[in-house]
Amino acid sequence: ETPVKITEHQRKLLKELDDSFRKGGERHSPTSKSWADRVKDLFK
Repeated sequence: ETPVKITEHQRKLLKELDDSFRKGGERHSPTSKSWADRVKDLFK
């Protein structure tokens, strides 16, 4: 669940965290991969 009542400082920290995840190249969302991608990962 995404927090909605946050301070400006907290918003900045969340933005920095999001930016750091994006720089990693891979998405960090549990549902970001398709079903087919997860099946392919099983065979790696």
